[in-house]
Amino acid sequence: SSIGLSMMKKMGFQEGQSLGNKSSEAIREPIKVENKIDRLGIGGKVKHPKNFVPVQANSEQYRDRIKSRLSESKVSYLIKKLQKVCFQYSGDDEKYLDNNENFDPGDVNILWREFAIEILEADLKRRNNKRTLVFDTENNENPQQIKEQRRLENANNEELKDWKSLDNSEKLEKLLIYCRGFNYCVFCGCFYNDEDDLQSNCPGVLEEEH
Repeated sequence: SSIGLSMMKKMGFQEGQSLGNKSSEAIREPIKVENKIDRLGIGGKVKHPKNFVPVQANSEQYRDRIKSRLSESKVSYLIKKLQKVCFQYSGDDEKYLDNNENFDPGDVNILWREFAIEILEADLKRRNNKRTLVFDTENNENPQQIKEQRRLENANNEELKDWKSLDNSEKLEKLLIYCRGFNYCVFCGCFYNDEDDLQSNCPGVLEEEH
């Protein structure tokens, strides 16, 4: 359709072939771009500590500043983003991918359990729509669906109800401080190498400090 392509075809080029000298190792697909959120070089991996002490903070002061500076929609967005980071950092994402049919969201940390439940509910809905239903002859229900529904009900316990009752500014404050415990700042958009790196290069806990 283009003049350039027409000229190349006259020179022997065929669509789908690689350019340059022929080689069995020639690249025909675009190189995949991998987004990095850490400060390490290409190929570098963040060293995650097994245990850490949460950063201490003046909670009431943080919540007041969050309320005054950020819109409710922005706070909700940041909560969801930090919950996703925690879900991945904790290794819960790997547990889910390895065995999602038996993944128990009730075992997930309360700070990001809502996120895990949302993922599970969406996946169950997708799988149930595609699944060939094998009905229980007495109850006319799918046994696997019953099992999955019970897991979701168990995850929605009193602990989760208490979390949901918190003001969003308090949820965000808890997540911000928790993430700094493993050297991540959502406003800087990266993991730092260690606590010293975080303290030296991150301006502070809140967005207004950046």
